Amino acid sequence: MEFNEQNLVTPHRISGKMSEDLEKQVLELILEALKNEIAHHDYLGRLKDMTEDDHEKGLIEAMRLDEQKHHMLLSDIYYDIKGCAPIVDTYEKSICNCVVSEFARSILGKLENQEFYKMLLFAVSGMARDLIFDIMDDEGRHAAQFNYLFTKNKG
Repeated sequence: MEFNEQNLVTPHRISGKMSEDLEKQVLELILEALKNEIAHHDYLGRLKDMTEDDHEKGLIEAMRLDEQKHHMLLSDIYYDIKGCAPIVDTYEKSICNCVVSEFARSILGKLENQEFYKMLLFAVSGMARDLIFDIMDDEGRHAAQFNYLFTKNKG
């Protein structure tokens, strides 16, 4: 879905009410985010299996648990807006055999995710905004953790 901050930040948000168009767009973004969280949870499981160091496995598992938390939070926001549980298509995120390459790729991926959630943050208010901020903060922390893993392993 194509989106930009100008499309998401509208005068309707200032009054605390969400227009029908904005609501539709937010729901689509949440479904996209849910799809990505599911795929990344699976990806992190496979990446963890490729990693030999127990400390690194622990970091990756902690990130994996955060992905589960994000799924739960996004599902709750979707339910609060729509009144029903989200139905999400899934996909499998590709992975290569080089752990160091995956760490590098994940740094940029997490930073992109952070920007995605920043856009979503501008479209919601109240508790939903706080929950999206929590997810956005986790994504930044994950980028830093992947940077550590990459730097440690790049040889």
